[in-house]
Amino acid sequence: TFTLARAFPDILILFCILIVIYLGYAFAFYLAFGVEVERFNEISQSLFSLFRLVLGDFDFLSLQKSNRILGPILFVTYVFLVYFVLLNMFLAIITRTYDVVCDELEQHPDELSTVLRTQLKHG
Repeated sequence: TFTLARAFPDILILFCILIVIYLGYAFAFYLAFGVEVERFNEISQSLFSLFRLVLGDFDFLSLQKSNRILGPILFVTYVFLVYFVLLNMFLAIITRTYDVVCDELEQHPDELSTVLRTQLKHG
């Protein structure tokens, strides 16, 4: 929990970036496919469909039928950004913060960790 508390400012910035990317892609999918694909015919449906896409529920063929070039490009770039870039950035923030917290605890141990270490050594 201390790690998450220390990482909160960085996670908040990452969340803001995610919101900007998410809204940008929602508008892009709405503008590109709103007339032909029912799942993107309103902004709210586009937002919900992109959320479902992240969870694995998507209809790639309808995007490809609607626009042979733009459909796959938007789909692949959205999945790449959300899954690979933003998820890895989140994990990097958590991992880096965890390392910093562990280093601080080794340099300045608190009472609980000192008691636990002595109990474990003397069993």
